[in-house]
Amino acid sequence: MPLKVDMRVPACAPADQVADYAAELERIGFAGVGLPDSQLLSRDVYVAMALVAQRTSHLDLHVAVTNPLTRHASVTASAAQTVAELAPGRVTLIVGAGYSSVRTLGWAAATRAQMRQYVQATKRVLSGGPAGDDGSGARLHFASESPVKVYMAASGPRMAELAGEVADGVLLMVGLHPAIMAAAQERVDAGARRAGRDPAEIDIIHAVRTYVTDSMEAAYQHARPISVQWYIEPNRGGWLEAAGVRTNALPIPDAVWRLYPDIPHAENWAEAQRACAFMPQEMVVQVAEAIGLFGTPEHVARRLQDAARHGVRRLYVMTTDTYRFPDSTVRAFRDVVLPALARS
Repeated sequence: MPLKVDMRVPACAPADQVADYAAELERIGFAGVGLPDSQLLSRDVYVAMALVAQRTSHLDLHVAVTNPLTRHASVTASAAQTVAELAPGRVTLIVGAGYSSVRTLGWAAATRAQMRQYVQATKRVLSGGPAGDDGSGARLHFASESPVKVYMAASGPRMAELAGEVADGVLLMVGLHPAIMAAAQERVDAGARRAGRDPAEIDIIHAVRTYVTDSMEAAYQHARPISVQWYIEPNRGGWLEAAGVRTNALPIPDAVWRLYPDIPHAENWAEAQRACAFMPQEMVVQVAEAIGLFGTPEHVARRLQDAARHGVRRLYVMTTDTYRFPDSTVRAFRDVVLPALARS
């Protein structure tokens, strides 16, 4: 089975322009698009996705990702099912603990208990079950016999295990290093078995941070903030250890914590690179190679051919673009990467 590639598209422009961009990605040969649910950084995900649904014919549409805190489960279920009526069989709802949508409000990310309850409640409502816990019998009037699938985004081992237990699938946000993927898969499988589920039935999408340019040096420099993000987030340390990456203890400058709204969504990427200059270049390269796709188009194509040989079947490309469309990476995939995958 050939590797399917989805592209994250920030809703960084009016919704009709987002829809036009997604339609072009369908024409190029991408399998799907993901739109983030980040109410202060992006246009509304469901408004934009409804237009995408109308302007495409076979592109898979991912809400990637929403969270349990800014929308009630019944609201999310209703919105997702509304879009699914415009694109039957093409919509996937992906729930994460919350990043830019939550932290911009000064809130803490959702706990595992909140994630469990939200995923289960959303699936229940989408299937026509009770929308509340008060016994009132309230339900989604237009629930489908083929409800939208609910996936979980997981960047740490405990979330990966929970996803295997309660979700229809997992967006594994751990990169493409074979050792990391294997360790993450073990956690998903463990969660599935604990719930009496067949691990083979849990669909996996591998998400990977990506930046494609004509220079490996420039690519690694661009990857510096993402490498620092992985270094400072405790739930990711075990993955780096699994990949054999040796990280030294480094003091974190205050400038890193002042980046708005956070490192991966920094409004000024050059400023983020300067704030993250404390990390030695050798460490940047090691982390970037373990967790991302950074480099020339040819380098990225070879990495993806290797990932396919290691069992990756679906890839979700996440560039560092939050406030503009990922034009340069899309061109590289159109001209080099997707043709190379088609030949392999």
